[in-house]
Amino acid sequence: MILVFIAAPYAGFASLDGGVRAMATEFAGIALFCGLAVLGLWVWAPLWILGYAGHAVWDTLHHPESGFGATIVGWYVPFCVVYDVVVAAYLAAVYLG
Repeated sequence: MILVFIAAPYAGFASLDGGVRAMATEFAGIALFCGLAVLGLWVWAPLWILGYAGHAVWDTLHHPESGFGATIVGWYVPFCVVYDVVVAAYLAAVYLG
Protein backbone atom coordinates (compact mmCIF):
# COMPACT_ATOMS: atom_id res chain seq x y z
CA MET A 1 0.00 0.00 0.00
CA ILE A 2 3.06 2.22 -0.13
CA LEU A 3 2.06 3.06 -3.70
CA VAL A 4 -0.97 4.85 -2.24
CA PHE A 5 1.15 6.76 0.26
CA ILE A 6 3.69 7.97 -2.32
CA ALA A 7 0.85 9.37 -4.43
CA ALA A 8 -0.63 11.31 -1.50
CA PRO A 9 1.94 14.15 -1.26
CA TYR A 10 0.71 15.37 -4.62
CA ALA A 11 -2.57 16.34 -2.92
CA GLY A 12 -0.54 18.56 -0.61
CA PHE A 13 1.42 20.05 -3.48
CA ALA A 14 -1.85 20.71 -5.34
CA SER A 15 -3.38 22.45 -2.33
CA LEU A 16 -0.27 24.63 -1.99
CA ASP A 17 -0.44 25.43 -5.69
CA GLY A 18 -4.09 26.41 -5.30
CA GLY A 19 -5.13 26.00 -8.93
CA VAL A 20 -8.21 24.00 -9.86
CA ARG A 21 -6.41 22.48 -12.86
CA ALA A 22 -3.49 21.38 -10.69
CA MET A 23 -5.83 19.85 -8.12
CA ALA A 24 -7.81 17.98 -10.80
CA THR A 25 -4.60 16.67 -12.37
CA GLU A 26 -3.10 15.52 -9.08
CA PHE A 27 -6.28 13.89 -7.80
CA ALA A 28 -6.66 12.03 -11.11
CA GLY A 29 -3.12 10.71 -10.66
CA ILE A 30 -3.79 9.76 -7.06
CA ALA A 31 -6.90 7.85 -8.13
CA LEU A 32 -4.93 6.04 -10.84
CA PHE A 33 -2.17 4.92 -8.48
CA CYS A 34 -4.62 3.95 -5.74
CA GLY A 35 -6.49 1.89 -8.31
CA LEU A 36 -3.30 0.11 -9.40
CA ALA A 37 -2.39 -0.57 -5.77
CA VAL A 38 -5.78 -2.12 -5.03
CA LEU A 39 -5.84 -4.14 -8.26
CA GLY A 40 -2.34 -5.39 -7.47
CA LEU A 41 -3.57 -6.48 -4.06
CA TRP A 42 -6.79 -8.14 -5.21
CA VAL A 43 -6.18 -9.23 -8.80
CA TRP A 44 -2.54 -9.55 -9.91
CA ALA A 45 0.44 -8.44 -7.84
CA PRO A 46 2.69 -7.58 -10.84
CA LEU A 47 0.41 -4.58 -11.46
CA TRP A 48 2.47 -2.95 -8.71
CA ILE A 49 5.41 -2.93 -11.13
CA LEU A 50 3.29 -0.93 -13.57
CA GLY A 51 2.21 1.32 -10.71
CA TYR A 52 5.73 2.15 -9.57
CA ALA A 53 7.08 2.54 -13.12
CA GLY A 54 4.10 4.74 -13.95
CA HIS A 55 4.70 6.79 -10.84
CA ALA A 56 8.30 7.38 -11.94
CA VAL A 57 6.94 8.74 -15.23
CA TRP A 58 4.38 10.81 -13.29
CA ASP A 59 7.19 12.27 -11.19
CA THR A 60 9.25 13.04 -14.29
CA LEU A 61 6.31 14.91 -15.80
CA HIS A 62 6.41 17.17 -12.73
CA HIS A 63 9.92 18.43 -13.48
CA PRO A 64 9.88 22.13 -12.55
CA GLU A 65 10.24 23.32 -16.16
CA SER A 66 7.41 21.13 -17.49
CA GLY A 67 4.46 23.09 -16.13
CA PHE A 68 2.54 19.83 -15.62
CA GLY A 69 0.22 19.61 -12.62
CA ALA A 70 1.07 21.26 -9.33
CA THR A 71 4.33 23.01 -8.56
CA ILE A 72 6.62 20.51 -6.82
CA VAL A 73 9.71 21.30 -4.73
CA GLY A 74 12.88 20.67 -6.72
CA TRP A 75 14.41 17.89 -4.64
CA TYR A 76 11.23 15.78 -4.52
CA VAL A 77 11.11 14.81 -8.19
CA PRO A 78 14.55 13.13 -8.50
CA PHE A 79 14.23 11.54 -5.05
CA CYS A 80 10.88 10.00 -5.91
CA VAL A 81 11.94 8.89 -9.42
CA VAL A 82 14.92 7.00 -8.01
CA TYR A 83 12.78 5.39 -5.31
CA ASP A 84 10.09 4.37 -7.80
CA VAL A 85 12.57 2.85 -10.27
CA VAL A 86 14.36 0.88 -7.55
CA VAL A 87 11.10 -0.52 -6.16
CA ALA A 88 9.77 -1.33 -9.66
CA ALA A 89 13.03 -3.17 -10.48
CA TYR A 90 12.85 -5.12 -7.21
CA LEU A 91 9.23 -6.08 -7.80
CA ALA A 92 10.03 -7.12 -11.37
CA ALA A 93 12.81 -9.36 -10.08
CA VAL A 94 10.48 -10.90 -7.50
CA TYR A 95 7.36 -11.37 -9.63
CA LEU A 96 8.77 -11.80 -13.12
CA GLY A 97 11.97 -13.60 -12.21
